[in-house]
Amino acid sequence: LPFIERLSFARNASRLIAQEKFDIVNNQGGASLYYQDVITARSCHRAWVEIKKKIGEYWRYLLNPLHHAILHIERIAMLPGNFQHIISVSKGVKRELVKYHDVPQEKISAIPNGVDLERFNPGKRLQARGLILNRYNLPENSIILLFTGREFRRKGLKFIIEALGLLDDKRLKLLVCGSDNAKPFKVISQGLGVEEQVVFTGRIDAVELYYAASDIFVFPTLYEAFSLSTLEAAASGLPQVVTRINGTE
Repeated sequence: LPFIERLSFARNASRLIAQEKFDIVNNQGGASLYYQDVITARSCHRAWVEIKKKIGEYWRYLLNPLHHAILHIERIAMLPGNFQHIISVSKGVKRELVKYHDVPQEKISAIPNGVDLERFNPGKRLQARGLILNRYNLPENSIILLFTGREFRRKGLKFIIEALGLLDDKRLKLLVCGSDNAKPFKVISQGLGVEEQVVFTGRIDAVELYYAASDIFVFPTLYEAFSLSTLEAAASGLPQVVTRINGTE
């Protein structure tokens, strides 16, 4: 079971590491070891649980033991003496760690992720536009909305599909790039009569071509520690419609 695996790894890995003489132990994530020197905090799980409460999904936390296991490990890892310093991927995560785990601000350095400007840039649009239109048999006058990422529910895919139903413009085509269970979202699109406007591409490698071929990046995420995709969209020259908590600050 995932929650047992998570707890077992944290306990056993922490014990084995303690038996060795490492100069620096870096924990990538913050919820996988009990004791370390440096934590690279990619998110704050407690913050996500608090958002679940606000949107009426607290029951998902209560009924899923994996959430309890992650919070348990995260809470212990953030205790004084269990780490020397934290590198957070955004100022937002830094604020969350201070707020929910009482970590002193001076113990956290916010170092944001970067984006490859050679890979993501508007200069690829001429090459990419025709390629993507042909690949998915989209008409020339399409207004392509782009959504990228896993965890469709948390990242707000439902809201985009519902917006398509309200806008009632057949030129709008939504490309959903990422690997997750698409079935419930296909059901939503069918119920709203916009199934022909929504294309699920699955996992893709050359995502930069999809950015270059699109017209608008849409990302109504409910929680994001650091939204690298919004930086990739900006580097590609795309206007964006995103929620305030997109994690890039």
